Amino acid sequence: MYHNVEHAPQDPYNLCVTPSRFAEQMTWLAERGLRGVSIDFLVAAMRTGSERGLVGLTFDDGYVSVLENVAPELIRHNFTATMFIVSDLIGRTNVWDVEPEWPLMSAQQVMEVAAAGMEIGSHGATHTRLSGLDAHQLRTETHDSRSKLGDLLGRPVRGFAYPYSSMDAAARRSVQD
Repeated sequence: MYHNVEHAPQDPYNLCVTPSRFAEQMTWLAERGLRGVSIDFLVAAMRTGSERGLVGLTFDDGYVSVLENVAPELIRHNFTATMFIVSDLIGRTNVWDVEPEWPLMSAQQVMEVAAAGMEIGSHGATHTRLSGLDAHQLRTETHDSRSKLGDLLGRPVRGFAYPYSSMDAAARRSVQD
């Protein structure tokens, strides 16, 4: 479960891994006969009992660094991953954090990582805590965010990662619906 992969001079939330450290981690997996895969692929393998040797890799938020520093390393090892994108902030920055400001992938960049074989999932519309939201807000953050990403990619988006891991029964129902 990753967020940002870059040399960040300021990382108050401990969200960054350096590109060299990330490369070491992917090499470590490969040397042990393990294969990084998307969550969709992993779940399908689990349903058939063929998950042995698979490791689910995820990247929250959709930072540009994922395209620049992660995708090439994953491709080098024949790995895939799931990229959870904040649908209404594509091409902007991580406005949910006070600082530092990090760029998020543009629509074109999201399509590039998808074309490289990465699964795209939703991380909400605005990276809002879902617990306690009313039904309209939940629909926007869950259904509408996946629909918007699906329209961008031309295929359904099934995956969803709860921002801040914040959820309650209503949020879980909204995601499931």
